[in-house]
Amino acid sequence: MKKFLEFFKHHVSEDGYAIIEPTAAGLSLGIFGGLLIAAYTILCAYTGYGIEVEMNFEALFPGYTLTLAGGIVGVVWMFSIGYLSGSILSWIYNKLAKNS
Repeated sequence: MKKFLEFFKHHVSEDGYAIIEPTAAGLSLGIFGGLLIAAYTILCAYTGYGIEVEMNFEALFPGYTLTLAGGIVGVVWMFSIGYLSGSILSWIYNKLAKNS
């Protein structure tokens, strides 16, 4: 219990707000987004389900197609977007929590 409280003390600000590590949040969202589009690509390729949405992905992510190489491109795109989004949003949260 003592180790848990020590860990908790380092991840909470003086005002009692949780501190979110931008790198950890970015990696979490990036990995989740990459896995999500990989699963969706496999689902579309093997079942044909969701082809209309996949066409939107092709327009949104240059290089994305229903092939192995295109799926890898989609994973890279989604990881990049997730990483940047998670990092920026957690950084903004930490700044706002510190100033409140």
